[in-house]
Amino acid sequence: MAQIMSTRKAVEQATRKSLQEMNVQVTDAHAAQNRAEREANSLKDSLKSLREVWTREVKDVKDTMKQTEEKSKIDIVAAVSTGLASLTIGRDPCPADSTG
Repeated sequence: MAQIMSTRKAVEQATRKSLQEMNVQVTDAHAAQNRAEREANSLKDSLKSLREVWTREVKDVKDTMKQTEEKSKIDIVAAVSTGLASLTIGRDPCPADSTG
């Protein structure tokens, strides 16, 4: 009878120890899961922010390119107009020597 009681006591202690270890493992697993979910959400937010910044920067670059292109066209038109005007001014449309 004493042997059965000591065996029972040993089994109960081993069971309690195993149960305690399992509870620690479950707690650790929950902590790891929560940490992973927080990191995933953080990465998702960072990616969304980077995408928004990239989209805004691409739009700014396109707008700048368009403005530069429009300014270049205006400069070219002005240069051509100035060049034509100087050619017209440089030539006398009615030369005095041509009549005689």
